[in-house]
Amino acid sequence: MSGAGAALALLLAAASLPAADEPPAGAVLAELPFVAAGEPNAVRIDLAPPGSRPLVLSVDTGATQSMATVGGARGLGIIPSRDKQTYRRATRLGRDIELWVDTRWSDTGARAGGEYALVGGAFLAHYVLELDFPRSRVRFLDADRYRVPERATGGAVSLPLRLVANRPILEIAIGTARVPAVISTGAPGTLIVPGGWAKEGGVRPDPEANAEIKSQPGTGRLEAGTAERVAIGPFEDRDVPLLVAPDGLYDAGPRSEALLGVDYLKRFVVRIDYPHRLVWIADGGEG
Repeated sequence: MSGAGAALALLLAAASLPAADEPPAGAVLAELPFVAAGEPNAVRIDLAPPGSRPLVLSVDTGATQSMATVGGARGLGIIPSRDKQTYRRATRLGRDIELWVDTRWSDTGARAGGEYALVGGAFLAHYVLELDFPRSRVRFLDADRYRVPERATGGAVSLPLRLVANRPILEIAIGTARVPAVISTGAPGTLIVPGGWAKEGGVRPDPEANAEIKSQPGTGRLEAGTAERVAIGPFEDRDVPLLVAPDGLYDAGPRSEALLGVDYLKRFVVRIDYPHRLVWIADGGEG
């Protein structure tokens, strides 16, 4: 392709994106690529200031605070003590992150559920957080310089959010049921749906898939199922495999919030505007 042809192609591609909703350059505080992870669909980024030891954390929008296991903390260069549970580390955003370290467990790696270190809502809630799954990047946007528009353009959608303990909750559709769902980048699979909503939404059980389910300690019983329809605003999918928690996760109840995980979100660009209680979603596969 000639130079002129390539330039034209770039212009056409840019024109297909919701450019009016694009944050100004001055609002982008950090643009961080996903760090390769052993577990599938984990959103991991390095928050360390330039020139410092890596501070690689999983982004978990469903977690209320930033936390780590003993082994996860040691991976960050923290030497945990049973006399201390919170540790501060500088980040490239100019804001320290406070990590709560669970010292009730040893650092042998034998802890059920594995070792982890994550950044949660207490830190994320200061920003407009962009999760760009197609480009495998996270952007932190200055909420004083950019806010999610109440009316999106270019095929994107803006939807209202509720925040409960810094967990972003929006309304989705499962079948004809309107279900509150936490945007949870730490949740496994596409969706985890409490039993009451699953029944109302007509979720079909999938007994053959149950043998493959590995529940984490304390989450309660999980069952495999398929939703005929799942929709977020105008974005709709059919025959979506998911998990059903009959009594809700951690026995929170059959009509507690669902968890919306990365397996469902990974085709989208998602901007969570914590300060202004809005979420912006665009289909990253379009254009």
